[in-house]
Amino acid sequence: MRSDIGFLEGYLIHTGLASVSFRSLKPREIIDLVLKAGLDGIEWAGDVHVPPGDLVNASQVRVATIEAGLRVSSYGSYYRLGARQARFDSVLETALALGAPTIRVWAGTVGSSQASPDYFQAVVDELAGISQRAARESIAVALELHDDTLTDSIESTCHLVDQANSLSGTCSSYWQAPHAQSLVERQRGLLLLGQRISNIHVFYWLQDSMGQQVRQPLSSGKKDWQSLFETLARLGGDRFALLEFVLNDDADQFLADARTLKRLLSFQKFDPSVKPI
Repeated sequence: MRSDIGFLEGYLIHTGLASVSFRSLKPREIIDLVLKAGLDGIEWAGDVHVPPGDLVNASQVRVATIEAGLRVSSYGSYYRLGARQARFDSVLETALALGAPTIRVWAGTVGSSQASPDYFQAVVDELAGISQRAARESIAVALELHDDTLTDSIESTCHLVDQANSLSGTCSSYWQAPHAQSLVERQRGLLLLGQRISNIHVFYWLQDSMGQQVRQPLSSGKKDWQSLFETLARLGGDRFALLEFVLNDDADQFLADARTLKRLLSFQKFDPSVKPI
């Protein structure tokens, strides 16, 4: 068990892994890998490691995570707003059994430019409703920032979160670096989202000669990420930086990325003189 847990008061951005990065590993193997990497917590994926409705498994994963000295950062659910799917109850019950402070959900089934006003409002209403229900259990709801959903642009994400919060006051959004954007554009997105940001997904991709996005070691993007983390820290608040999309889904590469992540965040001991943006 770890004795040097890195989420003491005064730290703003904690380190972790999105377990979906290693779908083939069992929860115990994920925990051991995160311990070896020296990270703080895990976002448990709802598609393989902690399926919704299996409360016994969720409770077992929670106990194993905590006993290892780690935190459950969040529940990475695949609940999709506006999809008329199974009820949210199962997702919420599973998050409770897992001990997750945040449930990540997806913002609809179409991009923001294709969504009708009625569809957008329906997603707002549903988001407000599930956020209110989760808040009664002291759990937050946060949106996945992703293409082909209503969070495919920073502006649409801000509008969606603000509209839902005008009804519930409890939802937020993840952030991850949008593809094919410059560092300046990514910084702008961080600042526009501002206090709406909960956790972030951390990876580094580059576009090849065929126009395809290709995974890279996190160290290849350390200059950009250093700047992004400094901006994020100035926003104030506590959140997790969760590694995802590891090159070749390789455990050794993950360990190298974890070392890079910890070095990138070594600057951030709390300074009360720095005011949040």
